[in-house]
Parts: sequence; C-alpha cells; structure tokens
Amino acid sequence: QIHTSVECFEAVDARVVTNKGLLASAVSEGEDVESTPLKIRCPRWRHASIAQNSDLPCVDNKLDASLTLNVPIPAGALLTLTGLTDTGTADGQLAITSVPPGVMTSGNFSQASGTIII
Repeated sequence: QIHTSVECFEAVDARVVTNKGLLASAVSEGEDVESTPLKIRCPRWRHASIAQNSDLPCVDNKLDASLTLNVPIPAGALLTLTGLTDTGTADGQLAITSVPPGVMTSGNFSQASGTIII
C-alpha cells in the first residue's frame, strides 16, 4: 500500500472565474476551471508500482518504486510504503535514490511493521 501525508479537501466555490491560461503548466491533466479561487485539486495516483531486481532468497535485493501523482508533491510531504515484511533489512535510515536527484534522499524503515517513511 502507498499513502501520503497530503489530505484532500473539496473546493470552496466562493465565486466563479473562467480565465483561460492561468493554470500552471506543471499540473498534468489540468483544466482552466482549476484556476478558480480556492479550488483545490484532490491528489490521485496516476501510476504506482513496486518491483524488485531479484526473486532469489538470501541475496541483496533492490526495490524500485515508480509513483506518479496528478498534482505537484508539496515540500514536507511524507510518503509511506507498507507491506515490506519478511526482509533481512535492519531498522533505521535507508538511502533513497529519486528522480530528479535529491528530491528524496532517505527513509526510516521499520522491520517489525514492514514500513518505510520517506
């Protein structure tokens, strides 16, 4: 399972504004109506997958997670991956490689719960 600390709120339609071209181009699948004041786009996963580089027991393994949201990820947001059980990985900080580089650099892993928080 994949969860984030970003919560979704419904839009407050204080007034209707239809100004074409105000929507930031960085927002995929955007519409001009989203430039309305107080409009908040609910985050949704466009793509989420996790794969491993080996299925052999007792060997080092690397997990690759590919995640895409329909909104920019705000600074300070947390990403929690669960279900990583039955590993030989010790509790503590794990190095994370992200694209683009440096966006996410480490995560805190708990072997007992099989959870990493990035």
